Amino acid sequence: MLDATKLAHRKAKPLRRIGTRYPITPQRVVDYMFPPPRHVKTVPDPKMGSIDLAWNEPLRSWATYSVHRTETSGTSTIQIVNTTEPQHTDENLDGGQDYYYRFRTHYPVQNSQLSEEYSVFLGHRWDYIQGESANFEGLNQAGKGQVPYMMEMDSCLYAIWTEVGDHMKTVRLARFTGTNETPSWEFIDNGGLYRNAPHAEFAHTVVFNSEIYVAWSEHTDKYRIHVAVYKGNSHWEFVDGDEPQGGLNTGYNERFPQLAVFDSRLYATWESSCHGIREIQAAVYHEAESTWKTVTGEGFESLNRYSTTATENILSPQLVVNRDVLYMIWRQTHAGGDQQIRVAEYSGNDDMPSWNFVDGGEARDGINQGSEVRPAKMVSFEDSLYAIWTESGLVHVSRYNAHADTPAWTSANQSYSGNGLNWDPEQRAEGPNLTIYRNRLYAIWTEENGSGYQVRMAQYQPTANISTWRFVDNAAPGHETTEHKIGLNQDESMCADSPSLAAVNNHLYAIWQEGTDFNNSTIKVAAIS
Repeated sequence: MLDATKLAHRKAKPLRRIGTRYPITPQRVVDYMFPPPRHVKTVPDPKMGSIDLAWNEPLRSWATYSVHRTETSGTSTIQIVNTTEPQHTDENLDGGQDYYYRFRTHYPVQNSQLSEEYSVFLGHRWDYIQGESANFEGLNQAGKGQVPYMMEMDSCLYAIWTEVGDHMKTVRLARFTGTNETPSWEFIDNGGLYRNAPHAEFAHTVVFNSEIYVAWSEHTDKYRIHVAVYKGNSHWEFVDGDEPQGGLNTGYNERFPQLAVFDSRLYATWESSCHGIREIQAAVYHEAESTWKTVTGEGFESLNRYSTTATENILSPQLVVNRDVLYMIWRQTHAGGDQQIRVAEYSGNDDMPSWNFVDGGEARDGINQGSEVRPAKMVSFEDSLYAIWTESGLVHVSRYNAHADTPAWTSANQSYSGNGLNWDPEQRAEGPNLTIYRNRLYAIWTEENGSGYQVRMAQYQPTANISTWRFVDNAAPGHETTEHKIGLNQDESMCADSPSLAAVNNHLYAIWQEGTDFNNSTIKVAAIS
């Protein structure tokens, strides 16, 4: 059989390209005579978990093709198929990641070199799982659902929200007992949680000592923070004080509680409003005595940096643990209308509590750049803290390298854009949140689209010193279908609010409220399949 390489060598050796100093080498002749597939087209389909591949027609009708794939750019590929057709569908792929392809043509006398590398990003497929039929009904049973949240315990997914009925609000808690294909939920809240009156809202939950703890704000003569622990079989015990009405109250109106576990102790923080000033309070739970002790400072001093008038307020605090250090983030308003995202670390102990600012520390410092900000959320990821908030309607993310020699906050927005993470920078975003899934950072928020607010979601893809976010909701590339062309909303004509995420058993879950407005919504849940 004729050796094509030797033939190319004999023909090419005496030749030189006219008018250039570059000779025609044997390898160049081989590449010209026996080229690999070119002009490859790729179409990802997150809904099917597949990528369609197609390339140019062969130069020889008797050629065959092989497709080679890797998940890391520039590394060795593995052949996944050999075909006689100039197309292939790569199936059963995981979403939310890149795939890199190279192609080779097999001729009767010579194989081509591998082609150049083609990269494809495959988004996620989402299924609605809020009911047995996953139809347009919500997870809530009666009335309206508001401010949902999710968490994991013992590899089970739990959802919590406020359910609004006729002249009442209760905290609902349900456990996911089905599968994405046949979803079902079991309520464990004994019909709805409240302590003194059915006016409970703004619930938050964590796992502490292998038990579920829930905190919420409840209104009787004023707002109080209540905490209960789940003991099984829909039985709950209150752990918020022995007073007749109970609660972690300081004598003022208390709202928006958040819980966290730090150093094997349960901590709580919340807003406290007195004489027109909103302050932060924080306390630690002493389980043996079933008591709470303040850790905001001496007595019931708040963490407000400069807050002596009604124009200086703290809003929406949250606690986060990173490498054995407890941090708090909140939004603070100042006289004149300035608003800042503030962050502090817990530097004392429960007997001598103290907090140090790690956001610049001056009176008007914060991690934001502009003045119109909304409440922030924060997570711990890869030994750093990541904070997310909206600023003038744009989603912003910032990273704090807390344990570096010179800790500092740096932007983790799109490196090439001053528009934040928004899908459309001309539209306003609200309520952003973060979570970790498969060792990757995910952001979720709601964004206007003309008819309402849509749930948007993006995955963080840092490379070198470049920050890149890619959309992984239903508007990700290759997933612009008629029924899901905007975001995760089940009905794109509705308004979504209060989205959050949770990762359980190798699945990522999203929860939000959706309806005509905030007060007329149902709870929606979606899962990556």
